[in-house]
Amino acid sequence: MSRRTISLNGIWSFSLDPYHRAVALDRHESPTARRGARADRCYPMDWQRIRVPGTWNMQREEWFHYEGNAIYELEFDFRSSLELREAFLHFEAVNYKANVWLNGEKLGTHLGGFTPFSFQVTDLLKRRNHLFVQVDNKERKDRCPSVGPDWFNYGGIVRDVSLELTPKERIVDHFIYWDGRQVCGRISMTGRKRRMQIRIGDLINEELPVVGGKTEFAIDAEPRPWSPQDPHLYSVEIQYGDDEVHDQIGLRTITTDGDRLLLNGEDIRLKGISVHGECADGGRTLGQADMLRIFELARELGCNFLRLAHYPHDRRMAQMADRYGILLWEEIPVYWKIDWTNSDTLADAEGQLAELIARDRNRASVGIWSVANETPEDADGRTEFLNKLIERAREDDPTRLVSLALFMAGENREFAVNDPIGENVDIIAINTYPLWYSPTQDIRYLKPTKYEKPHIITEWGAGAQAGLRGREPFTEDYQADVYRKLTEIIEPKDFIRGTSPWILADFRSMLRTNSVQKGQNLKGLVDITKEKKKLAFEVYKNWTFE
Repeated sequence: MSRRTISLNGIWSFSLDPYHRAVALDRHESPTARRGARADRCYPMDWQRIRVPGTWNMQREEWFHYEGNAIYELEFDFRSSLELREAFLHFEAVNYKANVWLNGEKLGTHLGGFTPFSFQVTDLLKRRNHLFVQVDNKERKDRCPSVGPDWFNYGGIVRDVSLELTPKERIVDHFIYWDGRQVCGRISMTGRKRRMQIRIGDLINEELPVVGGKTEFAIDAEPRPWSPQDPHLYSVEIQYGDDEVHDQIGLRTITTDGDRLLLNGEDIRLKGISVHGECADGGRTLGQADMLRIFELARELGCNFLRLAHYPHDRRMAQMADRYGILLWEEIPVYWKIDWTNSDTLADAEGQLAELIARDRNRASVGIWSVANETPEDADGRTEFLNKLIERAREDDPTRLVSLALFMAGENREFAVNDPIGENVDIIAINTYPLWYSPTQDIRYLKPTKYEKPHIITEWGAGAQAGLRGREPFTEDYQADVYRKLTEIIEPKDFIRGTSPWILADFRSMLRTNSVQKGQNLKGLVDITKEKKKLAFEVYKNWTFE
């Protein structure tokens, strides 16, 4: 095998560190400090055992509401030969700010709680190694998201940690897509070899030149297009010297024509549902069963579309969507109000966007990159900030559509959304809550915006306590009535090309700590366990959006 992955998942040492004392006392340099060194006598750490990956909030009752700084330690042996190899320490996601040391050497800092990052550690590995990670999930106004998002701010090393071993001359990145006429690709690598080999199913088997560490190609081909009705995947094998990369990809196009949304050149309407990346029993570390349950429920609802809100979900969600034939909207957490004029905030957002696109741009299921949700139209610097993200998305991936979720509130009798950012997106996506936050709003008057583009209603719905019956808000009957009324209105409006009501399952939110919601957003079609279906589930299941 040209590559090898060594999992570092398991039980680590952990302590809360609200005053950031551990690093100040050089705790990251000494794995024995907790066993009696002066630093621990001066500031004793409450060392516990913790599961990685995992969120600390769900692993001890007293940690449930903790938000702030914490530290992780792991000692591990490494006996693999590094001859002709490079080694990378890889994190799939750490929420939110991570500082990482290996054997006393600081590797770097990463911002963003949902995207992957790596450090090269080839020259630092020993037979016995000490890994130290400082994690801080404290909300800040200059981060993405900012203070007070409407979801639970789970902290910790929330996804896999591993050592990745590769040949020294290696494939760094690949991006393969179909433009409707040709199969195209961009592949980058390190080393001095001048040729590489690529095989894509029975379509392509070519030896290609490498120039300046890159290969680009465009080869005439007529693939079997990927679609929700036929989610066909091709096996991909890329060989470069001793290195090999394998993938499974679908080939399809997604475009617009006026207010029409086209998949492989044909009209498509998206019946979807919005989804949060939260486990049924809490936390952000979804297992295979958690993700399978999401797709089972979506397919039962008759969905061909999922809006993965409001941050990048686990990479396996897109891989599974490829296989199940579900189109995806993927989003970064530029959410509500942030520090629009701060260049560091923009760099944070751009970094998360770039990491998400690099991770998932080979997934046929991903059709739309979203750069924001419900941002204030009149905020200074906001439109310029978002336009930079839109252009970055198109630069990194010109093959997909770019959008963001706007918000329409109030009691308008018209669909009056004239946000200037609409000029620069491919899809007009709108969150609106008639009969809920705007209880007297009559969306029979829904009209297209001034932008002649496909429209998607990315959020609508109502809250309900599972099992509570009646006709008032927060009962299952009220929620079901909202779904009946809104689906009847959406159906005949041809400019609406997609919808993803809010939301598949109830989820935790500290903004909802009142006597009714008790710390949960209750707009789910199923309860937080994803097992109890509410009445509205059947209403939406029986609605055909064609």
